[in-house]
Amino acid sequence: MAPLKILAAALSCVALVACGGGDSGPNQQPSSGPFAVTLQSGAPAVIASEGLSLTLTAVDDSRCPAAAICVWAGEAVARIGIVQNGQAPASLSLSTAPDKGTASYRGYRVNLVGVEPYPVTTTPILLDQYRINLRIDKS
Repeated sequence: MAPLKILAAALSCVALVACGGGDSGPNQQPSSGPFAVTLQSGAPAVIASEGLSLTLTAVDDSRCPAAAICVWAGEAVARIGIVQNGQAPASLSLSTAPDKGTASYRGYRVNLVGVEPYPVTTTPILLDQYRINLRIDKS
């Protein structure tokens, strides 16, 4: 019977390690990065361990709608306000165009991963409907 108890204890330890050992919550970011952030209008994202706060301020979207035939693919440009620990805030412009999706701020590299939703028709998308996915790395 003792070997079964030892096996059960060992399996419990393996399960705890595999699951992370506890509930860190859905919005917890790793303390060393990289950090994955999704921005929406009116909902700032905070990376508390770094003292960073990011806010979506505007989106200029000229991407060709999915249901259209266009000469140019267009681009989406997300304008983001960023501040660290009350320091001087900055405004970053990140684009879906090649080589325009990365900006730097106080030792961090902010990368645009995606802009959602993708336009389907020529009907404009409202700012509060956008979700901007970012990856933030320490430079």
